[in-house]
Amino acid sequence: MTVPKKQYLLSVFIASPQPEHGKIKDIIQNISDGDFQIAHLHKTCIAIVFSSSLVPRQIEARLEGAVLNDDRRLLVELGREWATFGLDKAATWLRRNLGDPK
Repeated sequence: MTVPKKQYLLSVFIASPQPEHGKIKDIIQNISDGDFQIAHLHKTCIAIVFSSSLVPRQIEARLEGAVLNDDRRLLVELGREWATFGLDKAATWLRRNLGDPK
């Protein structure tokens, strides 16, 4: 039985940039089968929209080693309603995966 994919937003607020943080993108690329888009990338924050058949607890477990104890994270499932401002690549991904907001 195939598990349906859900769409997520992961935001990692990085306390102190470390080389380990470079693994975040690779982990998300792997668990999304390449279906992701970086919405924001800065030395203190990365935000990624992606699809995955994993549930949030499983995703969080996969991030172990790439995120550090002082990093704060927000992982939410996305719904049909969404909006962006100044994030064209993220908006394109959202439109492709969630459709146009009503």
